[in-house]
Amino acid sequence: MAKKKEKVTGRPTIFTKNMADEIINRLSSGETLKKICESRNMPNMATVFRWLALGEEENAKAEIRDFCNMYARAREVQAAILFDELLEIADDSSRDVVEDEDGKPQVNMELVRRAQLRVDTRKFYLAKVLPKVYGDKISHEHSGGVNVILKKYNWEEDGIEGNQHTERVESAGVSTSVVEGADKRD
Repeated sequence: MAKKKEKVTGRPTIFTKNMADEIINRLSSGETLKKICESRNMPNMATVFRWLALGEEENAKAEIRDFCNMYARAREVQAAILFDELLEIADDSSRDVVEDEDGKPQVNMELVRRAQLRVDTRKFYLAKVLPKVYGDKISHEHSGGVNVILKKYNWEEDGIEGNQHTERVESAGVSTSVVEGADKRD
């Protein structure tokens, strides 16, 4: 008796090299993971993220570890594509000016604002995904001076005699040579 072929339903969840290669190729060409995972015969995003998490484990299979490395490189390529798109959008002024009903040139503000939104969104994304490459440089500089006020501590007023002050200072993690030297400067 012939065995009936079972109908496969749902999305694939088992890692295969072919599926991983398709995801990497499509990411590298600028397609979003969301769009890729919406395609027929592709895993959902949760499955891809699970594969990426598995690739971080020490005992992960080599092919899954390779997928993780290629995924990271594909995301960098994707960011470079977005950067190129950002420049193209900003440089394209071909439809910024249109003629109104009277034939007078008018700035198409809707198109200009939409282009600005597309540029800003890409800039924000790039700054978050690759901050070292596309993020704002943050510089911390100090100007001015630092004032330090040293006050001599009178051990006798505190009722401490002999070397008790040295033990107390050492237990606080302060070098006794600094304290003793400070006493001698008065």
